Amino acid sequence: MQPWANTDTPGCAVAVIHNQKVIHAKGYGMADLERGVPITPDTVFDIASISKQFTATAVLFAAAEGKLALDDDIRTHVPALPQLGEMPITIRHLLHHTGGLRDYMTLLVLGGHRYDGTTTVRDAIDALARQRGVAFSPGAKHEYSNTGYFLLAQGVEQATKQTLGAYLDAKVFAPLGMSRTQVSDDHRRIIPGRAIAYAPRGEGWEIEMSPWDQTGDGSVMSTVLDLAKWDANFYEPTVGGQPLVDALLTRGKLADGTELDYAAGLVHGAYRGRPTVWHSGGWAGYASMFERFPALRTSVVVLCNAGNARPDLAAHRIVDILHDEDLQGEPTVDDVPPPTRLAPAELDAWAGTYRYAETGELVTVERVGDELELASAGERYALTPTTISTFRIMTNHVVMRFDGATPHRKLVAKSGALEEMFTEVELREPTPAELAALAGRYHSDEVDAEWTFTVSDGKLVATGRAFDGPAVVAAGLADEYTITAIDTPIRVTRDKRGRITGFTLATSVARGVRFDRVPARSR
Repeated sequence: MQPWANTDTPGCAVAVIHNQKVIHAKGYGMADLERGVPITPDTVFDIASISKQFTATAVLFAAAEGKLALDDDIRTHVPALPQLGEMPITIRHLLHHTGGLRDYMTLLVLGGHRYDGTTTVRDAIDALARQRGVAFSPGAKHEYSNTGYFLLAQGVEQATKQTLGAYLDAKVFAPLGMSRTQVSDDHRRIIPGRAIAYAPRGEGWEIEMSPWDQTGDGSVMSTVLDLAKWDANFYEPTVGGQPLVDALLTRGKLADGTELDYAAGLVHGAYRGRPTVWHSGGWAGYASMFERFPALRTSVVVLCNAGNARPDLAAHRIVDILHDEDLQGEPTVDDVPPPTRLAPAELDAWAGTYRYAETGELVTVERVGDELELASAGERYALTPTTISTFRIMTNHVVMRFDGATPHRKLVAKSGALEEMFTEVELREPTPAELAALAGRYHSDEVDAEWTFTVSDGKLVATGRAFDGPAVVAAGLADEYTITAIDTPIRVTRDKRGRITGFTLATSVARGVRFDRVPARSR
């Protein structure tokens, strides 16, 4: 934790638990840089997606009380949702991230809301109520979904006639003595002892807090010591009994019977040959990790208020120290291998444009001076080489691995357990006539937004509430383009005569959202 043990940086609180006892609890860095308040084991953090296990717990309590059933259509409890397809989307689907619903946060941003602006539960419900399609059929695949857990919270509140916070406090927080834990459903609420969240800015820091007020997918505020009390309940379950623990740990399944690593707000994993149960979290400037090693009866909680912190790596290093002889293989010593220096020709070998097959997203790699840079979503990232074909984006810890020879090179982007493969493509510049054919106004009922495409200086640009200013619409393959400012691929649709009728979004979290061309006004 040395990088965070300072009086001029944010940091983390850590609890190490062994045999249901906290054997180490300490704060590193500052909870409030302006006021000089240090982090302690009692500092309150937004635990972000670690909250999902508590939402799942609320669902399971409500089911045990007969107030809902896991195979209920979610529309039974959230009637504002439309019928989407022939198959119902059940509470069980949402628990295991197999519901196929589009990401409500992306829908709100596409409609003109901003991450630094305020959004409410009603905003999210209204956005989901406008949808006319799903990303995939319920049960067909597993795709992590904040929408699902947001809706689970809404279902619990309707079924129990209590807020999620009140219900969890009565069922979990108060019985376990988690006195500093609560659900925050109003960003204006004062939460004593809360750490301010930060993001890097130049050589210093800036405040990075969120005024979004949805619950279920996040918004639980807690401390490392309170989470240690929750951890103990998995060994001696005084709240919910063994049936609750078993249900939380039961893995989900796809419709074809494939078993998932994801259970109910918890993930089954492994580290150095030992099974783990974990969940991480990241929202605004908060980052967190809560990992349990059941066979070792050891858990580690790391809660941070710096957006670039790596609590997952810290947790593993702590376990390396405690249990090296009980683990297999070598510990994770360096999260950032030492950089190497490549010749210009070695950098040029990877320059090109790469396409993500699932969505059509494009990224461009080019050499700028003695460095390789990647351009994506209107942003540029320096790629630091660690081998002749492996690079890192130091600001967000993404590893880029290149392979093959032109014109069929591959680029694999790895962030944590997530890997995405991009394949090299050769783009054809659209003709002036093709750009002119795309110019016009497009409206989407699903995100309640209108975007206008115009041709300016030989480029197609988009304007609308979702953009801070004119956004370049970059060419892709035939009838595929990417709106670079929001990193959103689109696919043009045509009628039988080949006339452009609109486009659909291809980004995975809002797959299939449709924009229809607005007919030109007659004179």
